[in-house]
Amino acid sequence: MAKRFLIYFTTDIHGSEVCFRKFLNAGKFYGAQVLLLGGDVTGKMIVPIVRGSDGRMKCNWLGQSYEPRGDEEVKRLVTTIRACGHYPYVIEEQEYALLDTREKMDAKFVSILRASLAEWAQLAEDRLKGSGIRCLIAPGNDDLSLVDEVLSQCPVIENPEGRVTELDGIHELIATGYSNPTPWNTERELAEEALEEQMECLFSKLRDPSHAIASLHAPPYDSGLDMAPALKDLKVQTSGGQPLLVAVGSKAVRHVIEKHQPQVGLHGHIHESRAIAKVGRTICINPGSEYTEGILNGALIGFEKEKLVTWQLVAG
Repeated sequence: MAKRFLIYFTTDIHGSEVCFRKFLNAGKFYGAQVLLLGGDVTGKMIVPIVRGSDGRMKCNWLGQSYEPRGDEEVKRLVTTIRACGHYPYVIEEQEYALLDTREKMDAKFVSILRASLAEWAQLAEDRLKGSGIRCLIAPGNDDLSLVDEVLSQCPVIENPEGRVTELDGIHELIATGYSNPTPWNTERELAEEALEEQMECLFSKLRDPSHAIASLHAPPYDSGLDMAPALKDLKVQTSGGQPLLVAVGSKAVRHVIEKHQPQVGLHGHIHESRAIAKVGRTICINPGSEYTEGILNGALIGFEKEKLVTWQLVAG
């Protein structure tokens, strides 16, 4: 029997400490030779925990007020915030008062984000060095450029963004974290025409597209992997008291998959569209995301030589 080559894929963990640790453990747990995190690695906000002149701690987070007392309560709050993908920041009241502009707060966010990523990179090195498990982490549309910079300094992390990555002598991986335009004007967005041009360039470098894995962060349009609530002025639209769902994926992604028919398409971006679908002969997968609950949604993709033998959704 041919030896099975197994990839564990997840995406959209958005800074969740719990999910990242689970990701690093997934190779050993599932017996996968390759770990692939397909984008939106980092969180979106810092959460100040402010120490007043009287020594009391105060924090406003997700519409609730917290006043942790003592080191243990502060530690528990920090752990809870990190598990949800936000960045807690213990700060003195006088220092916090100096963060009085958007520019200063943004600079502080970048500083904390960089430090957090460096900690994750060190954790990856500690967990995976010498294990024989490859760790591929690509940025997504929400990730700042510093993500590439920091992760590139880790000897056990490979960034497959914008290149062809050889996997097992048969299968190659191409990856892009760019998406079609969103209502939030995120860091890595392209008009559909430019996105298609970028992906065509990647496909042109493949040895054999029919045995390629395309990690394209945006899901293909109208594939069942891209259903999200309709928005108007960033407000969810409803029908019959329920959110109105519409296809929001990329037409460019659909075009290149239909044209080149890679063996597997790996996607994310739309958290609520956890599903597997076929676009032509291509098996397309969006594992979805429940990172705020500390749940790591993923997918196992297995091959025996050229043949795709396993494609299943997993969670833990």
